[in-house]
Amino acid sequence: AVQGQLLPGTTTADITEALLQLLASSGPSGNDDAVLVIDADARASHAAVVRAMEAARMAGIERVQFTTQASP
Repeated sequence: AVQGQLLPGTTTADITEALLQLLASSGPSGNDDAVLVIDADARASHAAVVRAMEAARMAGIERVQFTTQASP
């Protein structure tokens, strides 16, 4: 999901396209100050996280952060 909206596909190209559209709508600063925040729990596959990171790179996003959750 990007901005809470599910994507129509899950490939790196799908995610990259969604990120590029979001950056384009954010104005002239675009990806200069963009940060991708990955919120993945233990059920998220390693491949899904890597696809998100690769899509960020392809979209020109240089800053990636991860959120964590405390164990219950």
